[in-house]
Amino acid sequence: MSQKHYLITGGAGFIGYHLTERLLKEGHRITIIDDFNTYYEPEIKRQNIAAVLDQIELVEGDIRDAILVERTFAKGQF
Repeated sequence: MSQKHYLITGGAGFIGYHLTERLLKEGHRITIIDDFNTYYEPEIKRQNIAAVLDQIELVEGDIRDAILVERTFAKGQF
């Protein structure tokens, strides 16, 4: 299987993090956008991704921020 680059929104949350873990184990590149809002305890989300921070690109921000999303897409082919 060839390596792909995935963009995961909310990647530090419960579901997003488990998807990130799985895709990393399969050898894929991962970029996460997460705003670390208080809907899901931000410190728990930071703990979720602490072990993989050196393997991913983390973009902190809101997916409703069009400029942030445009910049993220300009940097990677997802």
